[in-house]
Amino acid sequence: MEANRKWGHFDGSSKHPASVDPDKPTNKEKATQVDWDQNETVAKYLLTQCMPDSATMCLHPITLVADHWTKVKNEYSVKSQYAKVNLLTAFSELHCSTVSEVQTFLGQMCMKHEKLVAIRVKVTGKEYQSAILKSILEEMSKFASGLLTSARMFMPSMKVDPDILINNISEEADCLTAQHKCNKSAKGQGQQGRAQDEVLAMTGEGGRRKRKGKCHNCGKLGHWAQEC
Repeated sequence: MEANRKWGHFDGSSKHPASVDPDKPTNKEKATQVDWDQNETVAKYLLTQCMPDSATMCLHPITLVADHWTKVKNEYSVKSQYAKVNLLTAFSELHCSTVSEVQTFLGQMCMKHEKLVAIRVKVTGKEYQSAILKSILEEMSKFASGLLTSARMFMPSMKVDPDILINNISEEADCLTAQHKCNKSAKGQGQQGRAQDEVLAMTGEGGRRKRKGKCHNCGKLGHWAQEC
């Protein structure tokens, strides 16, 4: 609007030129008034192009562009505040369910924080840290809380950068993921070893499997009829 030199019609600084004698306006005054009316029409057109049709219909009874702009600014300022609160609430309620996805999740959370900052949704450092601690698993949250507590103990005046906190949590998540894989592998090998021991225990001399039924020859247990 400023580039088109129509902003004065929006903020009300450009008033409709009045004639010295309303009954006998001069040609110059008439030309000035026609020019102002033309600029007012252009300003109104530019405003409607930036608004949905439903909003344009609501503003139709209003004559001056300055009054249009005042109503739009007041209404959308309230809606903008509600939208910002909803975005901030959604950001603080993000949650990661598994340790293996922590690094990816925190990377996405960092991007969402940057988007909030870009649209002027204020997220303080304390709110950002709180959202991080609430979003991760309990074991990771305890680790992060320990880091923050240690930092405050040694350097009370220092504020921990949330990005540094995210990096430390991601590294710890990688270590826990690797540890879980090793434990799972060792557990699987132990189960396989026990299964082999059970198979050997069920096998008799010469590698033959013991029979639990009766011998058809002598009626005793533990051998085949051809071995009687």
